[in-house]
Amino acid sequence: QVPTLIFGEYRRIGKAPLPAARPVSAFEVRSGRHAGQVVSIDARLLNHRSWGNGSGSHELLMLQAGEDVINASWDSETAAAWDLPIDAHVRVTGVLEVEGGSVKERPTVQLLLRSPADVVRIPAPAFWTQPQFRKPAIAALSVAALSVGWIVWHSSDCV
Repeated sequence: QVPTLIFGEYRRIGKAPLPAARPVSAFEVRSGRHAGQVVSIDARLLNHRSWGNGSGSHELLMLQAGEDVINASWDSETAAAWDLPIDAHVRVTGVLEVEGGSVKERPTVQLLLRSPADVVRIPAPAFWTQPQFRKPAIAALSVAALSVGWIVWHSSDCV
């Protein structure tokens, strides 16, 4: 688990380059590995909500990585222009926060974005790697294999 700072002050004492993002899989995000580290993941944008109040603007992106849904959020004093259509494929970079709760025995996690530049559109992956194609393809191949096996088994009985 990662400690959580509730109230705090900071003082900038210098400048340093931002840490390089670690590419991660949906499994690594779901398991809570790399908590507190800068990570990046390729995902599909399911939903994007934004709202403002007296203290600033809040953005929430709901992403699908593999079969998992991950939230990414960004808070700012001023609103930003987000040009992201729903179902766009994006590479999201942010600090992985493990929130301490769990849903269906998985830790609840979210990516904390550092700026709108942390969300970049990428080309869609090959269609055969997407879950909505992969599951029916595996089912069809299983049925075909069973059918061929049944035909071969019964044709050997006829001989």
